[in-house]
Amino acid sequence: MFFPDRLAAETPPAVPAVGTPGFFTHGNAGLDVPATPVESWWLNMVTQELAAVVAAAGLTRDKTNNAQVVQAINALITAGVPSLANVAFLNQVQSFSKAQGSTAKVLTAASPVAIDFADSNLFTFAPATSFTLGNPGSVVNGRPFMIIVTQPVGGNCAWGFNANWVFEDNELPSPLLTANALNIFIGTGLPASKATGRMISIV
Repeated sequence: MFFPDRLAAETPPAVPAVGTPGFFTHGNAGLDVPATPVESWWLNMVTQELAAVVAAAGLTRDKTNNAQVVQAINALITAGVPSLANVAFLNQVQSFSKAQGSTAKVLTAASPVAIDFADSNLFTFAPATSFTLGNPGSVVNGRPFMIIVTQPVGGNCAWGFNANWVFEDNELPSPLLTANALNIFIGTGLPASKATGRMISIV
């Protein structure tokens, strides 16, 4: 991304008054339709718009790099997603806990991992290896719950579910296996002591 630097003006030309917006045409000489002129003010406008994206991402314009706008957009997207260190995640957990009238319970590693909704409807877990969630206890039909699982430093801890966890089309949720990722399972109780839910993941 770069500004013109050969036979270029030092100051931008005046921008004409606003006309009727439309689209470029190459014209039609047979019908006496003129082609749309590509004017310097328009080229400067497009150049400055693109340069503004590059500048907003903190990049220096590089005449030899034709991918800077894409790099800038990716950098701006990444910068706009807060890291976990900057997210008041604990406050979110506490808010959910208070709203549902329970306090968070830390699940214990076991085979399978026991979970009882009489204890809480908010659970946290930091497994060291892959695990299976046991059939939920004390299920209340329609009562929401949340299970927050943190992947270990090495990642690769997969989840399994016992028979009373039911999912649409029998498709089990797929946790993110990246190191230190958060997998958040948000669900609800069903009749017959069953439960269901969906998973979201945060890196």
